Amino acid sequence: MTWGPAVDVSRAGIDAPVYVQPSVAITGTTVHVVYVTGSPSGAWDIILATSSDRGGTWQYRKVNDEPDTCATHTMPVVASDPSGNRVHLLWLENRFGPGAAVYSSCRSIRPSRVPQTKAVSDHPFVLSTSRDVTIWSGDYAGLVVRERWHAVGCVE
Repeated sequence: MTWGPAVDVSRAGIDAPVYVQPSVAITGTTVHVVYVTGSPSGAWDIILATSSDRGGTWQYRKVNDEPDTCATHTMPVVASDPSGNRVHLLWLENRFGPGAAVYSSCRSIRPSRVPQTKAVSDHPFVLSTSRDVTIWSGDYAGLVVRERWHAVGCVE
C-alpha cells in the first residue's frame, strides 16, 4: 500500500470546520468522510462527503434534516454496510432542547439525499461541548454495522 498526496475534503469558503474528530468509512474505491461545520455560536451541521474515485472528487450532503443551522450537531460517525450500498450515520444533537443520539442512513452514492433522522437514545441528557466533567459528553462516538440494514451505535 502506498499513500497519495493529502486531499482537502472540507469546502473552502463554504464549510467552517469545527474541531470535532471526523469519521471515515471505506468500501472498495468509495470513501465517506463525515465532519462538523458551523460557527463559534454552537450552531453546527453534519456534512457527509462521498468520493467514488478514491478522493479525486467529492459529493456533499448535509446529514441533519432540519432546514436551518440552529442547534449543535456533534460527534458524528459513519459506517458503510458490508455490501457498500448504504451509509449509516450516528451523532449527538440538542435540536429539541436536551441531548439525543440520532441515527440516519442513506444510499452510498448520490443522488440519494439523507432521509429523515431518528432519535435513538432512550433518555435525554445534557449535551455539552465543554470539558466540565459534570456535563461532558465524551470525545468520540462509534458505529458498527453487523449485518445489512442493522446498525449498532455506541457513544463514549
